[in-house]
Amino acid sequence: MFTRRSFETLVLILFLCGAAFGQSANDRIQRMALPKSDTGSYRLGQGDVVRISVFGVEAMTQSLRLGSEGSAEIPFVGEVNLGGLTTAEAAERIESRLVEMELVLNPQVGVFVEQYLSRPAYVLGMVATPGEYYLDREMNLIDLLAKAGGLQEEDAQMVAIVQQRDPENGDTTVTRRVDLQKLLYEGHSELNLNIWGGDVITIPRREIQQFYVIGEVAKAGAYQLPHDTPLLVTQAVATAGGPLKTAKTSGGLLLRYDEDGNRQQFSVDLNRIVKGAEPDFLVRGNDVLFFPGSKIKTLGWGLVAAVPSLLSDLIIFGSVR
Repeated sequence: MFTRRSFETLVLILFLCGAAFGQSANDRIQRMALPKSDTGSYRLGQGDVVRISVFGVEAMTQSLRLGSEGSAEIPFVGEVNLGGLTTAEAAERIESRLVEMELVLNPQVGVFVEQYLSRPAYVLGMVATPGEYYLDREMNLIDLLAKAGGLQEEDAQMVAIVQQRDPENGDTTVTRRVDLQKLLYEGHSELNLNIWGGDVITIPRREIQQFYVIGEVAKAGAYQLPHDTPLLVTQAVATAGGPLKTAKTSGGLLLRYDEDGNRQQFSVDLNRIVKGAEPDFLVRGNDVLFFPGSKIKTLGWGLVAAVPSLLSDLIIFGSVR
């Protein structure tokens, strides 16, 4: 039986869940992004501004902008193609040229990027600072979102629309839809796409999603689903004030419709979840949680399916925090 002590235990579990799941999307984006200093893998290209220095030869030290296909006009050396090279590889190429031309004995060349301008990508929509961003190393989706200051957490949908040039046909683009919830909270690292010059990332404005808790709970009704952190079934029940003493907490049900409109039904046994005998699971938009009891023993599935429309005109209790 689900006693007051059991509910207090549930509150403790929810507190611990909050510690595990409570990081905001932006906290996770910043934590997962590569360090800004990791630029050794950057490949030079047209438009980049580099500073080239030769130890002991002050006249050869200068800043220059790479021209077509990454070419550089270096004093006393002439044109050297640095396109597609890292700074270390570019330094080695210049050193080789100096040796071949017998200009410097055992040259020590340094190549430093002053402005990364050859590979722009675009982050648009519900981010803190939308705009054009230059790739200063090999970067992925998380890195670009971090560069753009993260999501506008109150307005951003947990989805990224990524438009990239088709690698098999450079004249066409491929559009990919990335579930940020899965990427940030569920460990799907394969969704962290590599980003290339010319890619466009769009974060759409989110649509408010609701879930419903009905039956013998303290505050049955519609609630706004949090958009930046996962919500567990136990947390949803606690949001509704917890079960009444008359609730059959071992006989709860969750109703969900998939993308094709097929109904799914899940048993919810709060007693076993609190004891750790069954795993807690996530609540999604438009899910309906129902707990029977002495007052409401059963509820026809036709009525349960109609709950979203029946409650659509009621006051939503607000976001779950």
